[in-house]
Amino acid sequence: MKEMGRKDRKVYSAQEKCRAVLAMWAQNRKPIAITKELGISWTLLNNWQQAAMQGMLTALSPRSETVEKVPLLSAKLQKLLEVQVQKKQNRLETRLQRLQEPVKPQKE
Repeated sequence: MKEMGRKDRKVYSAQEKCRAVLAMWAQNRKPIAITKELGISWTLLNNWQQAAMQGMLTALSPRSETVEKVPLLSAKLQKLLEVQVQKKQNRLETRLQRLQEPVKPQKE
């Protein structure tokens, strides 16, 4: 049994939201046509548009040097990655040294 007073709502993917906003911006479609097509309110479409604008502004803003950098990896993972990189560098250096050694003449 469904809960009373609660509407079944369609959940739109980010891709669908982008298409709707880009339809207004690039294809010059009227918002009323998009809202009717998707069965959504103007308020919801406007919220998507505002979120898209905010996302673009954030993505295109120059990064400030004063912003504290948050590590993307935990300290343990960062250390493991550094060890792997160091091992790979050591192997490459060893190989390069072997390649630079003079070739010994073979006996016939």
